[in-house]
Amino acid sequence: MNKKRGLLSFLITTITALSVFSVAAVKANAQYEFDVISDTHIGSDDMGGWHATRNLKTTLNCIAKYHSNDQCVVFNGDNVDTAYQDSYDQLYNTIAQVKNDLSSQGKTIPYMYFNIGNHEYCFGGTNTGNYQTCLNNFNYNTNRIRSMIGSRAGVTDTNRANSYDLQYINNKNDRLAFLGTDELPSNPCDAYLAPSQIDWLNSTIIKNKNEWTTSSRGKKPMFVFLHQPLQNTVYGSDPTNPNFADWGTLLNTDTLKQYALRTNHPEVIMFTGHTHRDFDGSYYGDSENFCTLTPSYSSVFGVPSIGNTDGDPEGYHVTVYSDGVVVQGVKYTSSGTVQVNTRTINF
Repeated sequence: MNKKRGLLSFLITTITALSVFSVAAVKANAQYEFDVISDTHIGSDDMGGWHATRNLKTTLNCIAKYHSNDQCVVFNGDNVDTAYQDSYDQLYNTIAQVKNDLSSQGKTIPYMYFNIGNHEYCFGGTNTGNYQTCLNNFNYNTNRIRSMIGSRAGVTDTNRANSYDLQYINNKNDRLAFLGTDELPSNPCDAYLAPSQIDWLNSTIIKNKNEWTTSSRGKKPMFVFLHQPLQNTVYGSDPTNPNFADWGTLLNTDTLKQYALRTNHPEVIMFTGHTHRDFDGSYYGDSENFCTLTPSYSSVFGVPSIGNTDGDPEGYHVTVYSDGVVVQGVKYTSSGTVQVNTRTINF
């Protein structure tokens, strides 16, 4: 971002000032925008302190009304609280209801992508189901929801069929890579990526970076989504800490970093979830909720839980420019998004 660093810094400064003029200036210079949420846990409303359905409705309505230019919203795992079909039906019906309510107001529900988490393999407590059956059920049900929403300009809508998936945003210019466990470890909260999936991610990252020299739209970011956190990155990801020992992480984090993320990939921006760490207090903006990997220089953001909060639901709003990305932590409210913090990633 050497040539445009001054412009983007100015835009971020003005977005903090919250003036009408500055917001318009930012919108004019942005290539595209999208949202990332996680841990919606639909089906958990009977648990104390959980407001999954209410919070998801608030989030989707807020994005549709106040970020109507966003190309999509990504659900980064634990979309449902259990793998039972009635949880998926509740997720489908909740989104369908919001879609119909927005349509009656002349507004459009955002397009959606879904990643898989550990609760899509869970039947309550520590009970887990058959890996392939649960994966197929997740793919079937989330593809069904996306079909109900309908295709949109600017984003791809191919059905997901595997543990991992690739979609495109910004008129097929930029990549969204979705990762998911290839087996159920002894602790089903953990994830393990098979060598074939890591090889696939590596080749996808290389293709993306090779297109920098031919793209007319500047340097190309690539967004990677995994529900479980990489070990020793964001809050709750240190498996040697007795407070987090059984929470769940990516077991072969070092392999992923060695064979896929590797060296000099500041264009790779990764979102994880699972730990339910919200933005209250000091956790967003420091090492508890954000990490830069070395030597790849890739960025990792921990996404809060939508379902498990008594307050306003929280997520990330991502704005992409020709030479960098701005990631804002936001609270979703009935009157709009409230900015919590902002991080700028320079290419």
